[in-house]
Amino acid sequence: MIRNGSQRRWLVHLLAMVLALSLVTGFAVTAGLRVRRKEQPFWHMW
Repeated sequence: MIRNGSQRRWLVHLLAMVLALSLVTGFAVTAGLRVRRKEQPFWHMW
């Protein structure tokens, strides 16, 4: 059986990963919309 502590740690790690993924995707979407709204050739920096 899995102990309660390890299961809680895994759940916290999973939640942290989901939160980080949501933050990264949100930042990418907002940056893409901002670049698309400005309509600037922003891809030269990459």
